[in-house]
Amino acid sequence: MQPRTTIRISLAALFAAAALLAAPSVALAAYTPPAIKVAVVRSAVSKYWLDKYNRGVDPYVREDAVTTYLQGRGWDVTQIPDSALDNLNTLRQYDVVVLQTVFAMTPQASRNMVTYVGEGGGVVNLMASPRVAPDYAGTEFGDHWFAILGNNAWEWGPLSEAYQMTFIDDMGPFNFHTTPVAGTSILTGAQAILQARGYSSSDMNMWRDAGSATYPNRYAWIELAKEVGSNTNVKRFMNLVPDTQPSQSGASYKSKDYPGTHSGASYAEYLNGRAVYFGFFGTEMLPNMNWYGLGSQPTKTSGVPQGEVFGAWMESAIAWAGTPTGAVGAIIRDGRTYAVCDVYGDGIYANQYTQNFGNVAVQGTLYFRVYDPSGRKVHEAVRYKICVEPGASHRYTQRYITSRLADGVYRVEVEYVTTYPSYGRHYVESLYVRRSAGTDLRTAYDAARTRGAYAADPRVVRYAGADRYGTALAIADAGGGYPRPGGSVVIASGGAGADALVAAGIAAAVDAPVVLTEQA
Repeated sequence: MQPRTTIRISLAALFAAAALLAAPSVALAAYTPPAIKVAVVRSAVSKYWLDKYNRGVDPYVREDAVTTYLQGRGWDVTQIPDSALDNLNTLRQYDVVVLQTVFAMTPQASRNMVTYVGEGGGVVNLMASPRVAPDYAGTEFGDHWFAILGNNAWEWGPLSEAYQMTFIDDMGPFNFHTTPVAGTSILTGAQAILQARGYSSSDMNMWRDAGSATYPNRYAWIELAKEVGSNTNVKRFMNLVPDTQPSQSGASYKSKDYPGTHSGASYAEYLNGRAVYFGFFGTEMLPNMNWYGLGSQPTKTSGVPQGEVFGAWMESAIAWAGTPTGAVGAIIRDGRTYAVCDVYGDGIYANQYTQNFGNVAVQGTLYFRVYDPSGRKVHEAVRYKICVEPGASHRYTQRYITSRLADGVYRVEVEYVTTYPSYGRHYVESLYVRRSAGTDLRTAYDAARTRGAYAADPRVVRYAGADRYGTALAIADAGGGYPRPGGSVVIASGGAGADALVAAGIAAAVDAPVVLTEQA
């Protein structure tokens, strides 16, 4: 006689099984994913780094769960090693790259990902965005992008530019829930997916908790972030509502100190591509993972399993990222500097400021220079790795002191040179002063010394000549020549701006270029 086996089934398991049985089996086939190629990164680099510093996270578990889920729902999915990210041509084979707990990337891979998105690719980040370059400095702190690039805004490294989000802090564990932002593309897409599968989409909220005595390791952490400045290229599609405060002490860990910044998830257009960012662990809810019963837990009002809700959110994000419209989200890198000077008999004292009027973070080198009345540089102070997030301003104290300033005119010059990404932007302001000139003297924009474009927009092609006349001819040539066959040419004086302004309207009316000429 065979021994009798006793089977113990918890009530939670029964409820979970009942919920799955209640869903119509044919409903899942009702949604047909778009014909796009999706790559899910299996990050050996992240596992190496996390194991090296005993972080206790196994990225493979979540990465495999995402892959299995998407394949089971009909998506064209390939799992790729993160070594593939080092080859830009390999990336170009896919429409969307999904990053799930990809905590680390090589510097080359990080730069490739930004290029890939800028060219028209899509990236969907499901919590724990790349923030370290493993073994870059050989220490846990030194490997972080904020150490490499010099500011916490770079916590996510180069990809923070594609997300167009600024990192604030990690927070948790604590209890929170998410709420959708009405009228956003990924919300409506997620609702359509649920409806196609026979589920109600009236309740798109998801609830997470920090665990309990029974489930102490649910890891309800989030990455607290915010959209940069007034950038219209990035939109929030899911808010995060803290139900309890994080357990850490210190103001930087308290979400209430950042009102209006609780972005559970956002989506952004970056040049020709698209990027989506989820700031919390949701993968554990997927039906094929259902960690500690989180996925089978029903939503509060509609009773739909939370795993199905998160799956719809994730699939909608992938579909959106993988089908760009061709619209270009212009990127503006506009780092500037100025100084306010007090000039006394013994020297020049200054507060030097950095500003960013763009919509992505910039990093550069800051200079403060003083030239004496003969034009000789008598003082230079240099600060490296000066990072400025959009809309921010930072102050640095500078000074040039002697026993007595000589007679004559001194030139004070401040410069900000953007070094990451390197694109030749030099912004300069100057001020001319004499000994004991007074206080609160502000530098002014120095057009003669400023050089380099500040906008990165592939729709814009710049034409230039040796002077205004040569530039006008270069633009006319680029537009088809002058005059065009059977067409006209509008000639205006290059010595007066008003003539060219008036001529522009006439040129548009007759579809002709404006060519500038000297008076003679």
